[in-house]
Amino acid sequence: MVFASSIAIGIVIGLVIYLGKRLEHKEILAAIEKGIPPFKLRPPEPESIGPKWIKYITQGIIVLAVAAAFALGFERLSVHSSGP
Repeated sequence: MVFASSIAIGIVIGLVIYLGKRLEHKEILAAIEKGIPPFKLRPPEPESIGPKWIKYITQGIIVLAVAAAFALGFERLSVHSSGP
């Protein structure tokens, strides 16, 4: 059951990414047809202020927290399913 839900979540995430990219391609094609250069569609991303290591450490802490949550979830699942 856990693997099925993981696969379902993966499929949903993949579908959302696919549909987003497809919409982005349609916007680029529409801009080209109107004569607008594609690079003018999106404003340039602002550069982050401050050192980048803070961003990387924050992302690492989030990944560790998610991994710990999965570990606790699987531990509880194995405790409940290992009945008599």
